[in-house]
Amino acid sequence: MKLKPSLSYSEFYITNVCNLNCEECNRFNNYHFKGHQKWSDYEEDYKEWGKHINLDYVTILGGEPLLNPTINEWIKGIRSIWKEPTIEITTNGYRLNYVKNLYETVRDNNVFFHVSIHNQKDFEKIEEFIFDFLKDAEKKTIIPDDIDERWKSQYRRFEKDGLGCDSYKDFENLPEEQKKVCIENGLNDKDFLKFNTYYEYKDNNGVLILVYIEDMFYHSAVQKIDNKFVLHNSDVDTAHKRCYGKFNHHFIKGKLYKCAISGVLPMFVEQFNFDMSKEDYDLLHSYKPLSLDNIDEIDKFLEEIKNPIPQCKFCPDGLGESFKLKAVSGNKIKVEQV
Repeated sequence: MKLKPSLSYSEFYITNVCNLNCEECNRFNNYHFKGHQKWSDYEEDYKEWGKHINLDYVTILGGEPLLNPTINEWIKGIRSIWKEPTIEITTNGYRLNYVKNLYETVRDNNVFFHVSIHNQKDFEKIEEFIFDFLKDAEKKTIIPDDIDERWKSQYRRFEKDGLGCDSYKDFENLPEEQKKVCIENGLNDKDFLKFNTYYEYKDNNGVLILVYIEDMFYHSAVQKIDNKFVLHNSDVDTAHKRCYGKFNHHFIKGKLYKCAISGVLPMFVEQFNFDMSKEDYDLLHSYKPLSLDNIDEIDKFLEEIKNPIPQCKFCPDGLGESFKLKAVSGNKIKVEQV
């Protein structure tokens, strides 16, 4: 009997809607992007998926997943199909206390929260929401044991002339030219430490919330010029090499996509006015996700899922300098819609 293949990391993208406005959001939720996915619309599809593939680690996200009116059903449904994987919900934390029965759902289905703080000044406010949500929680500050391995993994992308750097603590000892290359690509010791230090909140029922400071973004695929959107025209291989999301494979509307951009960008283009050629439009929409209709191609799809695709050209071919988020709530950026 053939064993089911496994996907080490997968994301279930369940809504385009978000309550925050974060500049350069990589899923474009800083605009008036519309559309929820209701669990009942895709339940049977995912039950069938469960017969064909194992999942090791699952993230439920959006947009803001806690704005999806069927978030509890998504949690219960995914856990009922895939019993073993770690399941997290990535959220900004503002809606924790607004979803009826959410606490009971995460407690009973062994799910935890990854709270992304997109503006550090809001840390205390969101921490209050967390302590209201949990039952007698304790807080711990954690620097992961593998922090040096994480550093080396990021540093290797920009290393020149064999100038090794085995720890973020060694960054200051690098030649100035090498430090400049790293900084221009968004890597420096202080921000690295901040982004890799996290905070653990766990209550007496074992419900867990992990909080990360993630208040700096890189440029997204979508750029706004003169009230219209344009996409990049990048070198495919370079864009893929520099991509920080190339291992974040997405389930969207019952289909499996290589990455967020291949699945979310076509939906976004259909809602907004883009300045793009017919050739680029056709290329964007030519990507073929894995679906139940072509499930017999699953082995080939999973073998190639980490490779570049022609649609990589729409993303930046360099991360560019990261920057502080300027807006985090309300006042969605207005553009001409279709």
